[in-house]
Amino acid sequence: MALIMFSFLFVPYNLGMMKLQKRSLLRSFKLGCLNLILKRRNVFGKFFCVLILCLSSLIFSLSMLQAQSLTVFAAASLKQPLDKIGREYGAAMELDLRISYAASSVLARQIEFGAPADVFVSANLDWMKHLQIKNILAEPAQNVALNSLVIAALSGTTPQNNLSLVATDLILRLGSGRLGVPLMDAVPLGLYTKQALTELHLIEPLSTYIVQQDNARSTLMSLLRGEIELAVLYASDVVANPRIISVVAIPSRLHDTVTYTVAPITLAGGNFAHYLTSPKAQAIFVEYGFLPP
Repeated sequence: MALIMFSFLFVPYNLGMMKLQKRSLLRSFKLGCLNLILKRRNVFGKFFCVLILCLSSLIFSLSMLQAQSLTVFAAASLKQPLDKIGREYGAAMELDLRISYAASSVLARQIEFGAPADVFVSANLDWMKHLQIKNILAEPAQNVALNSLVIAALSGTTPQNNLSLVATDLILRLGSGRLGVPLMDAVPLGLYTKQALTELHLIEPLSTYIVQQDNARSTLMSLLRGEIELAVLYASDVVANPRIISVVAIPSRLHDTVTYTVAPITLAGGNFAHYLTSPKAQAIFVEYGFLPP
């Protein structure tokens, strides 16, 4: 039995996803185990030592395998650039990178209550600060991108780009349609929209036309499906989707600066969080219509 347990240490490990340095660390660990076993003089002592070391080796290997997956919680409006960044980073680092998209408010609450995220990318500074106050962040947050707001319509609709931010003009353009916005009391894009519409005194005259949706992605998809006439979107959404156009830009002075921040929740998420500020990742953000921080 002792011989079987002893030989277990030399079974090749199928660690194809491991980095070379991790393989070297595992080999060193196994050699150390062998050295300890050879020093034991009685059979029972060797058997007990082998059993403990085999279990330790197995746990060590499983922990290394687990480290090869990374979970990112990210604002819904970042889906297109982060999908591309995630594919490239995952392939280069030989890991399974999983990205979950939703409103920053929803994701922050999930993380607060123990959701297994390694990295959080937020479209709202307040929600990142919320997690910082709760001492949940492994490192301070960094800015990764900026954005701006527009009112958008499907390409091909008329008029296309001569709309003004005046109630009568917007109502005429909407006709019997609706203006889609994300939740204005919770979702970052909705909060920015509410600030802008309040400054423009448009909340009340447009109240019967506004339809609120779960997040920025939901509003975008609703416009693409033709369910709404107009939508308040990020400018990056227009750049990334040829089927929609901006009919009027919303001046940035009317709302807080749209700033995306990233922070690792676990130590394992540190490298990816830092990678998002790298020139290569920043070029992808710009490609999809985001602005450098």
